Amino acid sequence: MKLFIKKNIKFIIVIVICLIGSSITTLATNYIFNSNEVSYDNTESGLHADEVQGAIDEVFQHATDYSEIKNKIGTGSLTTTSNTLIGGVNELNSNKINTSAIANNLTTTASGSVLDARQGKILNNNIGTLSSLNTNDKTSTVAAINELNSKLTPLEFTGYTKDTTNFTFISFSVYKIGRIVFVQGELTGSFTIDTNTDIVSGMPKPLTKGFIPLMGGYNGTFMANGYVTSTGKLRIRPRETGTFGLYLCFSYIAEN
Repeated sequence: MKLFIKKNIKFIIVIVICLIGSSITTLATNYIFNSNEVSYDNTESGLHADEVQGAIDEVFQHATDYSEIKNKIGTGSLTTTSNTLIGGVNELNSNKINTSAIANNLTTTASGSVLDARQGKILNNNIGTLSSLNTNDKTSTVAAINELNSKLTPLEFTGYTKDTTNFTFISFSVYKIGRIVFVQGELTGSFTIDTNTDIVSGMPKPLTKGFIPLMGGYNGTFMANGYVTSTGKLRIRPRETGTFGLYLCFSYIAEN
């Protein structure tokens, strides 16, 4: 028997292998099922399918839908306070301006209202044409007002020269507001009746020449006339001869 087995060992091995293969085929045919034949518990997953193939197809479909939705939504981070899509939409909705809050008038005082764009034209028309401004600056009303304000602010004028050789100036000052010039001072010196005497030069040039009545003499009895020449000289024409004091307090309009 042993001799027989030994001589036919190869043949016996082949027969055994064939028997095993036949058994595996039978087992596969009887016990291995298609994926759609294998049941599946969808209680935990939340899927609708109750068999494996359906579950696989459903998951694949979800993945496809998600990719399509992502492409439609776009990529990147939300700039809203909320980081979720729903939260971002709700945030925008709560911050939106309702059409009922748009006021097409210039009298609404309700809180939260916004101005209709048509009112912008009305406001612009009320402002007027900037190029029609008489100021040097015609770019904005603010600049024009600031220009006027600077001209209306009293500025001390210092570009004059006093004749300190022939006169003693106790006080003397010149202020300019726009084109209006204010002069005040007190001086003493020698005067000759009806003789033009220039006591200050370099004054703002007047728009027109006008005589200035002046009160002279410490007792208030001396009278003199004066004016600012077209070249900016303060000229005095006394009505008496002598040495006395002269009070200055007058204003005039300058040419610029």
